[in-house]
Amino acid sequence: MIRFLAATLVTLTMSFAFAGPMKNAMRDMGKAFKKINQTIHDSSQNQNNAVLAQNIAHLLGTVVNEVPDTVAELPAANQQEAFSRYQDLIQQEITLAQQLEQAFLNNDSATALAVFQQMSDLMDKGHDQFEPQ
Repeated sequence: MIRFLAATLVTLTMSFAFAGPMKNAMRDMGKAFKKINQTIHDSSQNQNNAVLAQNIAHLLGTVVNEVPDTVAELPAANQQEAFSRYQDLIQQEITLAQQLEQAFLNNDSATALAVFQQMSDLMDKGHDQFEPQ
């Protein structure tokens, strides 16, 4: 199930209407997420996965203040509220990515798997709200 979600995440991330640096960051996050998904059950990969989770948190930090095209295309009266929702989702993902990194560093596979699933669910929620129709 997680592998399906990761594949879906990568596909959805790549289809987002983002431009420039945001598009690159989303693509790189999708790749890191996919790598984690492929090795999350292999505790010998925990250190590598911790680095990937840290990278995801960093990349999320680079896009938290970027306005997605889908928000910019909304009527002006709706943009601020939508952008606030977007930023809230990104902040939640940053927190989860940091928790994931820590779980890997602690060799806590059960927590890592649970946090990874939360990240996947939250990404789906974000894509539902901000992916172009």
